Amino acid sequence: MAQSRNKRLKKIVLIITFIVFSWLLFEFIVRGFDVVKQEYGINPASFVKVLIGSEIFFDLGIILIIFGSGALKLRLKHIFNLDFQDIVFENKLVYSGFTINRIAAFIPPIYLLWNGWGKLPILITVLLLIETGIVILITTIPFEFKKFFIEENN
Repeated sequence: MAQSRNKRLKKIVLIITFIVFSWLLFEFIVRGFDVVKQEYGINPASFVKVLIGSEIFFDLGIILIIFGSGALKLRLKHIFNLDFQDIVFENKLVYSGFTINRIAAFIPPIYLLWNGWGKLPILITVLLLIETGIVILITTIPFEFKKFFIEENN
């Protein structure tokens, strides 16, 4: 159940990011580079750099999680039999990857909110706040999942 909720939240974050990025691109094309910067306080070139850098670290975090968990050692027979006993999520590499991944997911909406606070349309501000909340929620899900199973086993 937590996994399907997590997938829905990720889809919502993706949709919100697409809407915000499309809005910035539309404003840039229609009004020009300087108007977006002056009116909303957001430099589109800087935002694209932040977005690209964030995506690199987001993916780096996923790679660290995969390497640290031992998921690369799985064979097709393990996957078809749903035998994931060899995957270990409790080591420093997985925790480091998760931390890097979550920080990278948090930076783009915070950058937009920080630079455009009070200048962005209210709908965009609300969407960015929702996205930030969802990123925080997704960050807490593994800890809640772990707490649930530790309490259940004890």
